[in-house]
Amino acid sequence: GSFNLDDASQFDATDLPEEYAAGNFDATEQIIAGYAMVEQKIGDNIEAIGGVRFESTTNSYNGNQFNIDDESVSPISNTSSYVNILPSVNMKYTGVDRLVVRAAWTNTLARPNYFDLVPYRIVAFDDGDLSEGNPDLKPTTSMNIDLMAEYYFESIGIVSMGVFSKSIDDFVFTSRQNGYVDPVSGQTFRTYSKPLNGGSASLMGVETAFQRQLDFLPGVLAGLSIYLNYTYATSTVEG
Repeated sequence: GSFNLDDASQFDATDLPEEYAAGNFDATEQIIAGYAMVEQKIGDNIEAIGGVRFESTTNSYNGNQFNIDDESVSPISNTSSYVNILPSVNMKYTGVDRLVVRAAWTNTLARPNYFDLVPYRIVAFDDGDLSEGNPDLKPTTSMNIDLMAEYYFESIGIVSMGVFSKSIDDFVFTSRQNGYVDPVSGQTFRTYSKPLNGGSASLMGVETAFQRQLDFLPGVLAGLSIYLNYTYATSTVEG
């Protein structure tokens, strides 16, 4: 903490923009969205809610690229846009006393990280590392099916069990390569990384829960409660 790094008699200052310039960026995201919904009662025991969400997303990014030839930093910008239509149906059945059964079919999305979309190039010559952004990344979309049953005790408590399934497309992962030959500079880098869209994935699982107030215990112990839950999930990836 006592070092004076600006003391030219003790230290030589060297600017290395290749180590930091590409990490500086500005990103703007604009989302125009609308949602339409209808709620319908089917008989005395079934409630249904159907809807569709529309989203139009536009992103703009201002980043930096480091030029290996003349060691200069140059700004670079890019824009991307996409539209998503996300329908959903939710149903609830209450025909049995203290039992609630829920079912849902939904469609959702997850947008890439801002920095992953910036068309940057981070070059670390001494370490032999090269990282790049990917402005062509697509958002991850998921179609989800959920079924859940909940039974409520007369005393304070609940037991529930459900199954769920997700079908996922265009998930984002970081691709890493060793011995990568950079087409821009012609240099071979020890490691290279870039965010990419994967193929498709599926996720299935079961979840259970149990909650009960221990009102059968004596005295103040009757105010205690117990909560247990368990989830099992399995997944597969293609592409």
